[in-house]
Amino acid sequence: MAGTLLLGKVVAKVLPPRSGPVRQTGGVQSRLSLWHRVVGTDPARTRLTNAVAVTVAVLLSVLAAWLIVRFRMHDSGLLSVSVLAALQVSTSIKEPTPRGRLLTTALSVIPLVAAPAIAISLDRWRYVEIALFILLAGAVTWARRISARMGELGMIAFLAYFFALFLRPPLDELGYFLLVFVCLWAAAVLVRLALLREHPVRQFAVLLDELRATSRLVITGAVGADPHTARASALTTGIGRVDDVARAIGGWQVHFSTEAILGLDAEDLANQVFDARIDVEHAALEIANLIRREGRLPARLTAPLDDLTTVLSRHPDPAATAAAAARADQLLADADDTDPVELTAILIARATLAHQRLRAVDLSHRRRVVTPAEKPSPPRPAPEHIGRLAVQAMLAAGLAALVGESIDASRWYWAVMAAFLIFVGSTTRTTVLHRAWHRVAGTLGAVAVGFVVGVALSGPSLWHIALALVSVFGALYFGPVRQWLGAFFSTLLLVAVYGLLGILHPHLLTVRVEETAAGAAVGVACAFLVFSISPRPALAAAINGYFDALAALLTQIEQTVTGTVDPPALLAATDHLDAAHARFTADIGMLYPAYTPGRWSRAGELRYLTGVGARAADHAAQAALHRMREPAAPALTVDQQASFHEAVAHVSAGAAAARTALLEHTRVDVDPEETTVLDLSEQLGGSPRSAITQTMLMLSRVNWAMLRLATLREQR
Repeated sequence: MAGTLLLGKVVAKVLPPRSGPVRQTGGVQSRLSLWHRVVGTDPARTRLTNAVAVTVAVLLSVLAAWLIVRFRMHDSGLLSVSVLAALQVSTSIKEPTPRGRLLTTALSVIPLVAAPAIAISLDRWRYVEIALFILLAGAVTWARRISARMGELGMIAFLAYFFALFLRPPLDELGYFLLVFVCLWAAAVLVRLALLREHPVRQFAVLLDELRATSRLVITGAVGADPHTARASALTTGIGRVDDVARAIGGWQVHFSTEAILGLDAEDLANQVFDARIDVEHAALEIANLIRREGRLPARLTAPLDDLTTVLSRHPDPAATAAAAARADQLLADADDTDPVELTAILIARATLAHQRLRAVDLSHRRRVVTPAEKPSPPRPAPEHIGRLAVQAMLAAGLAALVGESIDASRWYWAVMAAFLIFVGSTTRTTVLHRAWHRVAGTLGAVAVGFVVGVALSGPSLWHIALALVSVFGALYFGPVRQWLGAFFSTLLLVAVYGLLGILHPHLLTVRVEETAAGAAVGVACAFLVFSISPRPALAAAINGYFDALAALLTQIEQTVTGTVDPPALLAATDHLDAAHARFTADIGMLYPAYTPGRWSRAGELRYLTGVGARAADHAAQAALHRMREPAAPALTVDQQASFHEAVAHVSAGAAAARTALLEHTRVDVDPEETTVLDLSEQLGGSPRSAITQTMLMLSRVNWAMLRLATLREQR
């Protein structure tokens, strides 16, 4: 019986194929909709709100620039600067709180005025102007060492200087040029003021809706899952979306007072969200595993799935959800937990009850407004790395200026921008390379669209302004998801700007590609050849962070089962592991080339196996919490405690072996097929439905993942 729940134990390959015919099981189409693929990465709609707000700020700045051009008869190029500068100022400010963003925006008027004034004043001394631009690239990179805000203000100064080079207004028009910058600054401040007031109840309601929507997609995906099609990958993606929404709710609880706003105990709400997330994921995985073994969805699961779907629907009848919860409660009381199908029905019923408890949260009453808690600032790179990056960025900017001038003397600054921007946010040579090819790929795509725009639209028009606004929104909303999308929409914005200037033609777009590619190549060369920063320490830190968090959670699980720890500590440990795994999966895509000796280049398998380990550990934590809450749970005997301690120690040893194999590239002597934890589970006794058995089964799944990580380099 225990083996039926050990996902992956009987799977022939670690990763199923990602292509094949589309098949329906039970008549359910399981592919994620395009909408949920897009918004699933933004569960709290934070990016959407920011993208709309900045687009409005750009529109206001364009309106102000249009008034200046119309009534003062100045160059229409001011319109293009208002679009570009408004976008870059807004995207450069990344403070974690609304008040912090407002303060940085207010301070940005200093570099917005000073930098272009200096650039325009130096127009007569071209080489001094270029030299200062290059020095500014290094200074901006080094400013990150002081504080995040100084880095952001330095970035704004660099961009404002660049826009002066881009338009090159005469000195007698400096006042009007600076007036445009002041207007776009005022528009940005107005938008930040409008966003200062937050709506925590509305945000929480959106998060709950998204949690139910992603859970519904995961369940339908599990019903249609087939390990020989892309559906298995879609199920894994859907489960990741559920994790993202649950983490976003946790972030909401950090940002706001749960008790003051919702009238709920923060720990109780965290437990309810944790149960809803884990129960849905557990049920989905067991449904998929059952269908894989049986070839179809057992008829016994149809009614429990209908009840779960009712509770997860967007606007259900309260009487219908109450009836569904009552049937789920009755199923838990009557089901036979010795049968795999019945046990899967129990998991579905548990997910139904968990989400029904969240539906009981009252969002209709107005609560007193509470000042949000300050979020911690994001960590900055190590100071010694920033010094190296500053030298690399400055040298790359200087070389890019020479190469760019040889390509086109009037557009050399695009090469400098490309060389500089790939260093922004980078900490190693591999991340620089990653950002470089994303920038070049996005630029190529946008230039292809630009050729079409140049043919379809002739001369400045309102369509160019509309394209600019769409590009602004796209850069802000999609750019954080994929770097090449950010480069694509930024270049598309440039296409719109060239259209507004009336100079959009194929040669100019070709020069844009050449300058970008040249600047990116120079930047990569400097990153690899000058004070090169190896990605190995960064990846080792990500690996250690994951395994440290896993070890801490295993310790908390052990202490919870033996009754020596409180639930908040266990939930905090699961959050820590989830965050560490998220950082690891984000880093592995950019850093894994450093870990590719010989034939070992399996970043996808690393993501999959570490994900299995993290998710199974979370499930074990939930089972341990359930045992603590069981009113009639018998205390473990001395022998049972010894067996449980041995099981945790065995899993910890497997995790240590996996860490050693990944960090030191050494062969570890382990048997990936051993079942020690399952054997110890049988010694504990208890029904398959009991919390202690579930804890052991999930620990066995963690052990399965760790042993395969330990032998990953040996797999062909």
